[in-house]
Amino acid sequence: MTATIYGIVQAIAAKARALTGMRAAPDNVPDNIAAYPFAVTYLMRAEWGGNDATWLTSRRQTYACDIHLSRLPDVGRVLAAYPELPRSLAIAVLSDETLGGACTAVETVRANFQAMGYSGVETVGYHCEIDVVVTEAKT
Repeated sequence: MTATIYGIVQAIAAKARALTGMRAAPDNVPDNIAAYPFAVTYLMRAEWGGNDATWLTSRRQTYACDIHLSRLPDVGRVLAAYPELPRSLAIAVLSDETLGGACTAVETVRANFQAMGYSGVETVGYHCEIDVVVTEAKT
């Protein structure tokens, strides 16, 4: 398996795109988006460490999938309209243990509702974190 950060981003973005009601979830971070809800996926943090002369193990990589629901001040309406999006994303990601071969294993998915922003626009949405493990050969 040759895991890449971009490959994992693409795999998570594909899961987000397939969610009921999702209007956009591009593989590449766009300059702006006007259609809600939309999701943006990116690498948040990573740890790398070697366990011997031939293998490089990333103990954990954490990817964020920010689901922007709406511009402010429509908080009540959007919470009522999209209460299951973070749970649906968790089910989609956790049911595909290797994200189609993009990683060694998916560990956990966390989510919280919060104020967000994108391209200078204040939004509300779910900040989801997906922990994955990747073990790959040193090159």
